[in-house]
Amino acid sequence: MSDGKLRLTQDTISGLKYRTQYAVAQVPTHKDEDTWAVYDGAKHGFGNMAGAVFMVCDGHGGKHAAAMCQKQLIMQLKESHTEVASNLDTAGAEGGDRPQKSLKAKLADRNNWMGNGMDTAIEEAFRVMDLEVKRYTTAGTTCSVVICRDDPLDDTELSSADPSVMLKCAWVGDS
Repeated sequence: MSDGKLRLTQDTISGLKYRTQYAVAQVPTHKDEDTWAVYDGAKHGFGNMAGAVFMVCDGHGGKHAAAMCQKQLIMQLKESHTEVASNLDTAGAEGGDRPQKSLKAKLADRNNWMGNGMDTAIEEAFRVMDLEVKRYTTAGTTCSVVICRDDPLDDTELSSADPSVMLKCAWVGDS
């Protein structure tokens, strides 16, 4: 049972070049089915997949599906991204950007992330997680994810004067 008191969490993300802070406020409910997670790409070894990932899960029929997604979905996304990137032969998918990537390589990297490469990884991560959740519970969850990454073109002649962060948003369910 919840005491109804507001839970507040705040921190700074080090996985992006530019100072990024976040705060999360949650009022617990008596069901306690909802959850969230923030992953700092630098602390979790995401390489060029993401500098930060934000996730909110709205559990239905129990808290187990949302809790499983909180603990496993982002690591599944990392695994799916690594697999897709290696299939697309994307340089730096596992260990970050190479020191002297050519402009052509940076453009390809950016296009794969903004296009089908990252979309495929997200779809695969959601598919695998759905199957995993169904093995253990009949509870369900919606899930919204925002993936943030520094634009690899920021340090090239194609960059704008202002720094850029690329965002990918994905969700499953009706939230």
